[in-house]
Amino acid sequence: MATSRLITHPQKGVYVATWASLVDGDVGDAADIPLYCANRSVQVSGTPGATLSFSLEGSNDGTNWGILNDNEGNPITIVHGALTRALVFSIMENTIYVRTSEIIGDGSSNVRVVLAAA
Repeated sequence: MATSRLITHPQKGVYVATWASLVDGDVGDAADIPLYCANRSVQVSGTPGATLSFSLEGSNDGTNWGILNDNEGNPITIVHGALTRALVFSIMENTIYVRTSEIIGDGSSNVRVVLAAA
């Protein structure tokens, strides 16, 4: 099920998309980011459950999606053991659209993802 995101502009030139309360089976709705926002980061927090798994995905056409990478070239993929505290990643790619992949878990996962771009 697609989960909507809240888009805010806390100050000029800053774009924030928040997906709150992502649970098992959810896919984050695509956030379209202005291309002038080349600096991007994502923060992930919440309750991972025992088997949480999902990735941050990007697309330039809104149809075909690929896993985004951090600035060291590592895929931004979250698994249950990694989410013991809030995680923050820089995003290497400058895609037009960003979303979370399907949340896979054991029924107890509840995740918040906040994307900031400037």
